[in-house]
Amino acid sequence: MASTCRRWPWLAGALLQATVVSLSTTKLQAQTPAAGVAATPAAAAPAVTSTVTLKVRVKGSGAPVGRAEITLPDGKKLLTGKDGEVQVNLPAGDGQIRVYRPGQEPELRDIAELRGKDRVEIFLLPATPTDNEVIVRGEKRPEASRKTITIAEAVKVAPGGDPAQIPKLLPGVQSRSFSPDIVVRGSGPEDSLYRVDNYDMPFIFHRIGNLSVIPPQMLADVEFSTGGFGSQYGNVTGGVVVLHTRSDVPETPKFEFKINIPFYSALYYETPVNDGKDLLAASVRRSYLEAFLPLVLKKSGADLTVVPFFGDEHLYYYHPTEDGHVKIIATHAYDGLHLLFPSDAATSPSGKATFDFKTSFELIGVEWKKTLDKDWSMTLAPNVFNNDNVIDVIDNNIDVKVRGIVVHADFTRKLDGKNRLYLGGELGYGLANIYVVAPVIDNNDPFFDPASAPKRKVSETAKYTSAAGWVATDRYIGDLMLTPGIRPFYYSQMKKGGYDPRLNWRYQLNHDNSLKGAVGQYSEAAQFQDVDKVFGNPDLKYIRSMHYILGIETAWSDRWLSDVQVFYKEINGLVRSDPVTVKNNDGKLISSGFELFIRRNVTERLFGWVAYTYSRNREQDAPKDHYHAGKYDQTNVFNLVGDYKLTPIWDLGGRFVYHTGDTYTGVDHSVYNANLDKYQAREGLNTQPYNQRLPAYHELDIYAERDILYDTSKLTWRFGVEYLALQRQAQGVQNNFDYSKTTYFRGVPPIPYVELRGAI
Repeated sequence: MASTCRRWPWLAGALLQATVVSLSTTKLQAQTPAAGVAATPAAAAPAVTSTVTLKVRVKGSGAPVGRAEITLPDGKKLLTGKDGEVQVNLPAGDGQIRVYRPGQEPELRDIAELRGKDRVEIFLLPATPTDNEVIVRGEKRPEASRKTITIAEAVKVAPGGDPAQIPKLLPGVQSRSFSPDIVVRGSGPEDSLYRVDNYDMPFIFHRIGNLSVIPPQMLADVEFSTGGFGSQYGNVTGGVVVLHTRSDVPETPKFEFKINIPFYSALYYETPVNDGKDLLAASVRRSYLEAFLPLVLKKSGADLTVVPFFGDEHLYYYHPTEDGHVKIIATHAYDGLHLLFPSDAATSPSGKATFDFKTSFELIGVEWKKTLDKDWSMTLAPNVFNNDNVIDVIDNNIDVKVRGIVVHADFTRKLDGKNRLYLGGELGYGLANIYVVAPVIDNNDPFFDPASAPKRKVSETAKYTSAAGWVATDRYIGDLMLTPGIRPFYYSQMKKGGYDPRLNWRYQLNHDNSLKGAVGQYSEAAQFQDVDKVFGNPDLKYIRSMHYILGIETAWSDRWLSDVQVFYKEINGLVRSDPVTVKNNDGKLISSGFELFIRRNVTERLFGWVAYTYSRNREQDAPKDHYHAGKYDQTNVFNLVGDYKLTPIWDLGGRFVYHTGDTYTGVDHSVYNANLDKYQAREGLNTQPYNQRLPAYHELDIYAERDILYDTSKLTWRFGVEYLALQRQAQGVQNNFDYSKTTYFRGVPPIPYVELRGAI
């Protein structure tokens, strides 16, 4: 229509010219065409068009937007390719094109603005989040007590934004505010297994900063089992935490930094390599608390010096293949603490004693996953590691260096239908160099004092081996799935082997409800120091645990699900001190209770959950002793967790934690030791261990996040307050000089924090 309108002035001019010609003079006639030849007007000029390449990207990251919809004025639609690009033939005339992709705000551009340009970049802003679509998680083998949390969820709500600490907020878990370690259904922190892919880590947590040793950018999700796990996991009686690394390749390089005040800073870089087929990532993190904390303490006049430090470095390589992948990870992590404090045991002229602790490890691992044929697949994962632990307390020393190699292998065979067969094995070899100078404990001496006790020196080199295998199968009988399995094993420090039978099952009652359960035996080898011939007992047996679980899982809708479980766990053979054999296996623990987990599944706008655990943990130190409260006995534990995306650039969230107070052993009376010139605590004949309890604990942590978007980069401010409570919470007890008065040691006040993250 616009082209037709533009021809009206030309037609009027042609008519006027014809009239003038017919009335013109001879001179003008001589300039007209010869007789018999009709005058023909000039042809209309063709419509002007141009071609432009549009590159559609996400504002804030610069990532290309594939399959973005380009709508032209005539209604014709085009789609961008994987690289975010598309060529557009611009029509003549005016109008607008519309650029849109679900999850982004639509962008309008005038055609006149685009005409004459070869290439134009369009950056789409994130759209206002909706609550319409539920983000679906990948299917995994079902286990009675397994829960999977995505990294996107974990970095929002976990303490310190650290994915490995997300189990602290799940049912069946007890935790302490200033400790990243977890207690799973009564088992101590050392009784749980932490794994990155198929690699057991010498340690997973830094001791401060609410931080694990693996950066979240390298992870995909966190898998956590409180019990009843399959036969692929061994040497553990508590829970299993597995951090899975990424299996995707970015389209563009990305650099991120993080500044956390007052704890640490971090740098992370990832890039596609090998023509965009592979991922290469690197990370460095360093603490700086050690730089200014001593200055703060000195200025405050505190008669104490605390210098904590930590750091880690990582390299990660991911190479997908047609029938699997190859992953390579190289990790170095370290932690340390230097403590200088007043003590009557000090040997220095200043009267201050020292405590120095440092632990570090290096690990290099390769994971090769391959589909062998239509039925068989394989995962092979060897790794080498070096672990160094040094503790110096006054004039006591412990130095343990361990080097080793572990080879992990898994095989899966598809049977008929959904039935599967699983085979696997794990071989380990290590060399330990041990140097110890420590007091010899005399349990029969009522005035025993470690500061004045005679010391014993041990220096030795020990080789150790471990071997384990497992076989399991998924068998479907109608709506019933059975997963029986068995795990034989051998650990050289125990000089004996064993086997653990296990069974998981699930019955689909109807479309929304599943009944599930597990029963099995779980064995754990004694610690190396417990079987040492000087400081322990070489004849110790394996610690054995039996797990019994029954639960029902309900999907109330696409957004809401619940999981209710009852559990009973009995652990026999716990290591206890013995006046004759130094160590024995007479300890026993019974943990029982029920758990409730209500989860609001992830959408673009909201996610969260409620986790409640009721449990009773009872311990027995000898077969004829009465049961007493366990060391880890928080009867009620409640966690409320949530995150809400208020706008495309604002997040609000937090967590509320409540639990019954921790147990501790009260002092019955004290005696004055004239040789040492101090009072020493004593227990009465009928005093039960862990007979006292701290007040109930509660804590509220809240935060807000705000994104500042640039074309190809983003800054994120996170600020909040942790340890909000009506008063400082009791963390322990402290006694006066003669133990006649006990007061609570109160924790820290509310701590505000600011964190800046950047991505380029």
